[in-house]
Amino acid sequence: MEKRICILYTGGTIGMVPSEKGYVPSSGAFLDLLRAIPDLYWADMPRWDVVEFDPLLDSSDITVREWNQIGRAIAARYDDYDGFVVLHGTDTMAYSASAISFMLENLSKPVIFTGSQCSQGAVSLGTYAASSALRRVGAVNGRDMTTEAALAKSYYLLSISDDMAFVKAQMQKSLRGELTE
Repeated sequence: MEKRICILYTGGTIGMVPSEKGYVPSSGAFLDLLRAIPDLYWADMPRWDVVEFDPLLDSSDITVREWNQIGRAIAARYDDYDGFVVLHGTDTMAYSASAISFMLENLSKPVIFTGSQCSQGAVSLGTYAASSALRRVGAVNGRDMTTEAALAKSYYLLSISDDMAFVKAQMQKSLRGELTE
């Protein structure tokens, strides 16, 4: 039997796009991102549908009203899906997940809350005011490198050279597959 997953997209960083006011949630942006991932279409993958909330919200704007909306969306689709993924901004995700756990007790299907701190799956140093200041004082762009890989890589590079220009340049290159290029 084919498994089905319902993805509830409430907003949050993963589907944000640049605007005159900074990054904002954008209708259709997250679905476009999913459609571009070929692995999601493998034969063994569960089938999935996206339910995009309207309006999409930055999680700092989520209130009890949206908690109820999430709970109702899951309840209304409960019999049609094998599990649920709630894509939510990270600022208030813990509060929303806690509220939903009280609303939907005794479930026999998983409800997973997840989010991203990277818009459209990427990090770019200098995008926000705080990171622009970091760039000015010499920080380098780690893009999608994990913290653990960045630490190990910096130890390695500093062990082979004390030339900071060399180290900075090498930190921004993929040496062992630690960065997506």
